[in-house]
Amino acid sequence: MTRRIVGMVLALLLMAPVMASAQDDKKPAGGDPSMEQMMAEWAKYATPGAQHKLMGKQLGKWTVTTKVWMDPSALPAESKGTCEVTSMLGGRFFRSDYKGDMMGQPYEGIAISGYDIYKKMYVGTWIDNMGTMMMTFTGTCNADGSECTYKASFDDPAMKVTKGVREVCRWTGADTWVLDWYETVPGQPEHKTMEISHVRVK
Repeated sequence: MTRRIVGMVLALLLMAPVMASAQDDKKPAGGDPSMEQMMAEWAKYATPGAQHKLMGKQLGKWTVTTKVWMDPSALPAESKGTCEVTSMLGGRFFRSDYKGDMMGQPYEGIAISGYDIYKKMYVGTWIDNMGTMMMTFTGTCNADGSECTYKASFDDPAMKVTKGVREVCRWTGADTWVLDWYETVPGQPEHKTMEISHVRVK
């Protein structure tokens, strides 16, 4: 019943501009699109495509090893955890739930990722229990989806600066992939601050 109601509401919203202009039967060429045209466009951009299929390779459960560099010249702190990736909304989006520890504290993080067909770009968000911010990512992948690069930014409350982020996800085998995290502080060169290695649980 809920799906039917949502569908009816969406249909009414889509029909509104058409109904409002329906009185003008002599609309010039190149005017507003017909309802059929609008519905066809919505269907084209709402249907999961090849990019979503490539992202589906991450579905499942993973063990993760995280390395964090607080000081680029020092050895990284290492911790263990898990990640479970599930499909959302008919394969249009993917949710990654991370759990483990970070610098001796319980850690949880959630990523939502997808591909915006209209904008032709990969998109994502990140939240965790180590802050109250939400990060928003946009990125690109190579043709076979074996390597993707995302960019974002976040405010560092300790340093009182906005840092740039470059995240590189690369497959290193059929059941292994690595997330490399790089940060940029204004006026300083980029440096790697985190690496998360994933191994599929079979």
